[in-house]
Amino acid sequence: MQRGRYRIASAAAVLLGIALILLSELGGVHEVRVFGAGLISLGGIGLGILAGLDQPRRVEWLSWLRDRRVALGMIAALVSVAPVVVAFASALVALPAAMGEGRAGMALLGGLIALLMLIASVGCFVLAVRAIRRAARPVMPGSPAEAGEEAA
Repeated sequence: MQRGRYRIASAAAVLLGIALILLSELGGVHEVRVFGAGLISLGGIGLGILAGLDQPRRVEWLSWLRDRRVALGMIAALVSVAPVVVAFASALVALPAAMGEGRAGMALLGGLIALLMLIASVGCFVLAVRAIRRAARPVMPGSPAEAGEEAA
């Protein structure tokens, strides 16, 4: 019973923190942003502790999660790389405007760096997806992976 109250209090702290951050951004009251971030952090820590110390339950939920681990891993990889890709792509889009300001050399250097970082970010996403798919493949009998050897 007590854990239910802690869970509600932690979730309320997170929601109040989100509301304070929205107030700071939309209402121009920037002083409350720190308190909102603190409430989100404390509420998230509380929820994490409660989840970690809670009794194992809902085996069907875990099997549902295990069945969808490949899709969830790909979504997580996409969500983690998407902001970086958008940032570097927008830097490349802004390149012609920067070149018109008389600093063409620096703009080209920045554009080259942004392009290389964009390629590296997309490459990391592709490697992550390939690793997730490889890890999710079933092990065939008699394969080197079954014997504990690393497949070449």
